[in-house]
Amino acid sequence: MTSQSGSGRGAAHPVREFAVTEDLEFPLARTVEMPPEVGYPTGALNFRLSSLVIALDGGAAAESAPGQARRVLRLPPLELSGECSLTAFPDPIVDIDTAGDLSELPPHALRPTVGGATEAERSSDDDKKKAWWVAQAKGEREKLQELEKKGKPAPKKMLADFGQHNEAFDKAFQEDRGLQDIWKDKDATKMMAEDTSKAVADGKTKVNDQRKYPSSASGDLSYNGSAFVRQGVLFDALSELARTYPKEEKKYKDAAKAVADFSGTVQKDTGNTSEATKAMTATEVYQVVEKHSGKSVSKSFDEWQALYSAEPGTGGAAATAEGAVPGQLSAPVRAALAQARRARALQRARERSEQRTTLHRSACTARIDGARVILDYGPDEEPLIEVELPVFDLEIDDSRWQGAVGAVARERLARTHFVQSLVRDAVADRLRRAVLDGSLVPSGGIAG
Repeated sequence: MTSQSGSGRGAAHPVREFAVTEDLEFPLARTVEMPPEVGYPTGALNFRLSSLVIALDGGAAAESAPGQARRVLRLPPLELSGECSLTAFPDPIVDIDTAGDLSELPPHALRPTVGGATEAERSSDDDKKKAWWVAQAKGEREKLQELEKKGKPAPKKMLADFGQHNEAFDKAFQEDRGLQDIWKDKDATKMMAEDTSKAVADGKTKVNDQRKYPSSASGDLSYNGSAFVRQGVLFDALSELARTYPKEEKKYKDAAKAVADFSGTVQKDTGNTSEATKAMTATEVYQVVEKHSGKSVSKSFDEWQALYSAEPGTGGAAATAEGAVPGQLSAPVRAALAQARRARALQRARERSEQRTTLHRSACTARIDGARVILDYGPDEEPLIEVELPVFDLEIDDSRWQGAVGAVARERLARTHFVQSLVRDAVADRLRRAVLDGSLVPSGGIAG
């Protein structure tokens, strides 16, 4: 695939033309910096081919002798022409590390995609701290799994049960603006991660200060209060995904139920709720885990949903077992849910109003010499058609491609071989259909 400046080359006096009816569109890059006039800072960049036409400069000639079942058509030079465009739609940068420790990503990771970025530009000192947190968490996970050897299988099972929902959790963090806003609110998640790391390291530090972790909706919260806020909003985001993607409803409902069951179990086993705070060291937490019977709080998704959908003060007792979890949501959780739902509603409104943007349009052409069509017949006389196309370059007029969009598009197209492959497949498929419907035959017909 090559680029050229100036207008494309069209077919000269074509004998016959075949339109490739389906437009082709290929993703090039995510979170690319957009021109100011587009109206959103970063977008998903796509390469689109439309109005593609294959023109034959002459007639097809039969290479094989009449009377043979297998026929070969030698095609004249083919001229492929059409319109190529760079399109985009809003693609905001997700500033939470959904593939790591769920903390906010450092500034270097929030930069829009640019062409030719070096590895040094993609790193920062914050990465070392985050790498340590992730390694520390993996170490604690292994310790919990080792408890099975002491006759305590419950922690390992709990980790396995919870881990099977990672794909659903990732989807929620990637798509739900409300969840993202709550998770990064006032750096509270980062503060909790730092305090957790210190407590785990020495085993003596108690974590759960009454009023330490800030929130926009409810002021300063305790460690557990802040955690329950995040758990509640995650449950709500997963419930929304279940409504948005009905074919995957069970996956997201199961993940939401797991989140709520875990929260209920923590409250039941430790006595910590959003209002009642019991400071604990890492050693004390392990003691609770070792004593865990393996029987967790388990309610149906509908029961949990009734609790999270209830208006303030209406109770929601049907959602809980007696004494297992609070009969209604705490005020901070309700406030966070309202904040997240507002953000989600605004996100939807923007998505409905923002249409796919065409950034650049230009001509694209290709000349294909030496193409052949091989026609044979199967045992039941069904036609077997193979189209042989030589390697060809799609020439693109990229003279107007400017800024980050142009640089990224050129770079990705130069190294993305599947675009060329799909164009070849589209041309071959159209020629195959032309043979089947009888519009591409040599003089004298195709039959032997």
